[in-house]
Amino acid sequence: MSYSSLLEIDSGELSIIELPLYSDLSYSYSTTLEQKTFTLIITWNTFSESWNFSLNDEDDEPLLTNQALVYSFPIDLPIASGLEGYLLLEPISSNSKGKWDTLKWDLSSNYSLYFVTKTSLL
Repeated sequence: MSYSSLLEIDSGELSIIELPLYSDLSYSYSTTLEQKTFTLIITWNTFSESWNFSLNDEDDEPLLTNQALVYSFPIDLPIASGLEGYLLLEPISSNSKGKWDTLKWDLSSNYSLYFVTKTSLL
């Protein structure tokens, strides 16, 4: 399932899970998504001045590497992950009038990262 197919589902059947963001320039943590354990790795890329994330399975095998986090742009996860949901980086409403160029430096204070999926998969 992808972002486009989740759009066709009644919103009452969807769950939104907020994933933590931290102020560090590079960090990782384990999280459970759709009853599976994954490691999410978030890093700041100095060269491109962008935040990137990688997703590893429970055996620490990479499923997705260095995907740019772009706000308000749904990120479908690879089929190999077995996940049907998608990730979404959204500006925190109190800061939504700011521009990406000024807000991107402090990801954890200016944005929230969500995983959106069908409630029945949780």
